[in-house]
Amino acid sequence: MAQLIASNNAEDVRKTTEVAFSLYEKDEFDKALPQLTKLKGVGPATASLLLACYDPVNVPFFSDELFRWAHWDGRGDGIKNVGQGFKRFIGYTAKEYKSLCSRVSTAQERLNKEGREKTSALEMEKVAYVLGKEGVDVAQIVTGEEPKGKKPSGVSGEKKGNARKRKNTRPDDADVKRLKRVENGRARQTA
Repeated sequence: MAQLIASNNAEDVRKTTEVAFSLYEKDEFDKALPQLTKLKGVGPATASLLLACYDPVNVPFFSDELFRWAHWDGRGDGIKNVGQGFKRFIGYTAKEYKSLCSRVSTAQERLNKEGREKTSALEMEKVAYVLGKEGVDVAQIVTGEEPKGKKPSGVSGEKKGNARKRKNTRPDDADVKRLKRVENGRARQTA
């Protein structure tokens, strides 16, 4: 892949990116991504990275972690739906990227209504990256429920004598520490 990308001559790269960024500035985002994929070795994910570098506030990078986090619920928005959470299959198609952009935009609108400063697509990607690398089960944190098919951590649910242990619905210490690291990282960036 790297050799294929390197085979693009500098003049073609300059012209193609100028046209793509011009299309983006004219609110023709749907044309900007295909323009960048005309370069050898550049698919939707790499094209999204170029556009995200151009406008990190509004354009999400098509990263594995952000896509999987944004589609955590398993709904596919008309795209192939195989797996959930951080194990979800990604085809790296323009259709999937369009779905990602829609979900990121919806999340940004929701966060902005809560009176916060505009949350950038880059900030969302960073959070998703950390959660993905840590293997955090987002559904467990949001709902307080353990993933299906897994025993709850720290709770056996088995009878001890005549008493049954009460189910712990709070995130365990490791989840709390991970979330604090994410929050501290975000606080340092805004300072």
